[in-house]
Amino acid sequence: MTLRPVERSLAYGEGAIFNCLATSDPSEQQFLEKLWFKNGVRINNNDDDGNIQILENGDTLSIVKTSSKDSANYSCVADNKVDSDTGESQLKVKSKFSSC
Repeated sequence: MTLRPVERSLAYGEGAIFNCLATSDPSEQQFLEKLWFKNGVRINNNDDDGNIQILENGDTLSIVKTSSKDSANYSCVADNKVDSDTGESQLKVKSKFSSC
């Protein structure tokens, strides 16, 4: 499994996209489920009043407009009922008052 990007720094208000790429044996592909977590807490689709969205059958996590509260460790868990794997990424959002 691959989660991209691994680490990212963004300016306040920019959008963030994380991709969770997981494959499974073709006979188990129909059971493949992807779950997203922020600092270990499961993210549900349209959390944060729609600012955080899970797209494309769980393949993509989108944060429409980042703020300091989005600075966190994000992880994707892919599970096919036989095996599971986890990919992790860290997002750092710069303060909107930062000059650099």
